[in-house]
Amino acid sequence: MRHLVANNLYVRLGDRTLLNGISLDLKSGELVGLLGPNASGKTTLLRTLSNLIMPDRGTILLDEKSITKHTPHERARRLAYLEQGATTEWPISVERLVGLGRAPHMGVWGRPTAEDKAAVIHAMERCNVAHLSKRAANAISSGERARVMLARALVTGASILLADEPISNLDPYHQLRVMELIRKHADDCGAAITALHDLTLAARFCDRIILLLNGKIAASGAPKQILTAKNLARVFSIDASVLEQGGELHVLQHTTIEKVKARLGNGTP
Repeated sequence: MRHLVANNLYVRLGDRTLLNGISLDLKSGELVGLLGPNASGKTTLLRTLSNLIMPDRGTILLDEKSITKHTPHERARRLAYLEQGATTEWPISVERLVGLGRAPHMGVWGRPTAEDKAAVIHAMERCNVAHLSKRAANAISSGERARVMLARALVTGASILLADEPISNLDPYHQLRVMELIRKHADDCGAAITALHDLTLAARFCDRIILLLNGKIAASGAPKQILTAKNLARVFSIDASVLEQGGELHVLQHTTIEKVKARLGNGTP
């Protein structure tokens, strides 16, 4: 089943084209890694897929129905968007902040049920923030806040998760933990697209990689097919080696293409 389908998306801002004819589909059980240099269109694409940006051209189908035909509550129950560097300035407790993710399921009066409360506790435990439940959300570290915001996204129960750089500001343990949670979300009859900068973690956890460059899809496919030295040079302007060890890909970044060209230009091998 296709959860999310985008056809020929164009987004312009003034005289700049941010997305240039992008089409993709997200299938049930799939985790897609969205990779590309800064300003390649990753955040714009995720925000457009979340219906936060209206495309100038193109269509988006959510569960085989135009995303614009879903009510806000319907969209929120089907699709969760985790914003890059999401934060809050309110002195609201972590538990209450995570609980806001249950809003699409609450009735007119917005009173949480026993089921809502249990879902909040479970989401905090999964994201390793239950011990912060009574702390003010604006008084915790950036890494802790990133995990709190992931818990708020997961507690919605939405089948589709769109996450914009969810592992930035996290230590190595929590980078792995967050990627494991997103992987499990996809495996449990859901689906996810996540923007990443860590090429090795993308190769390890993602079923498919989409490389973006200048608002276009430069390459799309299985990690082993896409994460090649040639593609990485073309998209990221880096000289890299891609090694396979124990059935997993590892990307070793050596230097920039500019330095390689300069060295060769000076006659140095």
